[in-house]
Amino acid sequence: MLVVRIADVTAHPLSTSRSELRTDAGLTRLSVWMPLTELEHIRSEDRSLTRHFRVNGQEPVAQRCRLADAELICEATFLVPKPREVETTLPARVLPHHLHLMKVGSAQRVFTVNVTRQAIDAGHVALTAPLVIFALLAALAAAVLIKSSRSRRSRRASG
Repeated sequence: MLVVRIADVTAHPLSTSRSELRTDAGLTRLSVWMPLTELEHIRSEDRSLTRHFRVNGQEPVAQRCRLADAELICEATFLVPKPREVETTLPARVLPHHLHLMKVGSAQRVFTVNVTRQAIDAGHVALTAPLVIFALLAALAAAVLIKSSRSRRSRRASG
């Protein structure tokens, strides 16, 4: 049985980033915004945020990033005329409890360490309170498990 004391978990405010996916002239464009305070958790070679996204399994063909208003803003173009699926590893590159919110038309998608792939053309699912609560609980559970695993390894190494 795994027992984790809340005192063993390092507190961190909710970690978030956001993006918008849109189609224009037969291309899919992605804009990603991340607060500069979150960049301290990302290795410098991973800071081109759009490289952590795939649309219909495709990588971006063009991407650029810039700093503005305390955020890193990255934009990418995909040679995908009709996006059906988005996959991202961005939350895993930040923190175990990172949430990435993506706007697709009038719908929102939530990505976490455990939710990395979402269909986007079939019946848009609106961002709802139960979905956000589930995502937060999943992120918290992942953080607790990671912290617990690290604690057990350090106890074994020192014992």
